[in-house]
Amino acid sequence: MLGEVAEFTCLATVPAGVSLKQIEKDLQHIPDLENARITVASFEMRAVHDKSGHITHRIEVAGPDRPGVIARLSEMFGQFGANIVRLNSERQPAKGHDRYLTRFAVNIPPRRAAACLAAVANTAGELRMTFRFEEARD
Repeated sequence: MLGEVAEFTCLATVPAGVSLKQIEKDLQHIPDLENARITVASFEMRAVHDKSGHITHRIEVAGPDRPGVIARLSEMFGQFGANIVRLNSERQPAKGHDRYLTRFAVNIPPRRAAACLAAVANTAGELRMTFRFEEARD
């Protein structure tokens, strides 16, 4: 969707005494970034997440674009008490039609994992999309 541009996000710990404004100013003086739009901002999240932030499964769903696909799949995870830790969706151009690939990194409670995965697979099938998953390795 971005065409010939890119978006980059970086999370970093900033040493005490270094201002965000100074970091932004220094980045804007890098020659290769002269036309870039740079924003440096505070990110207010804990460095350590609770148990639900631990990824237990990686899931990929792919197929034609349909309004509400991500919402419908997200709803399935919620019904099983799963937490979406990361989500990425991208358009993959293909001859005749574009394909959309959505990747979910989720935390699914162990006792509900089989049922949750089956429900997400069934929903993907109803949407004429492929489904695959793998258990996350520590």
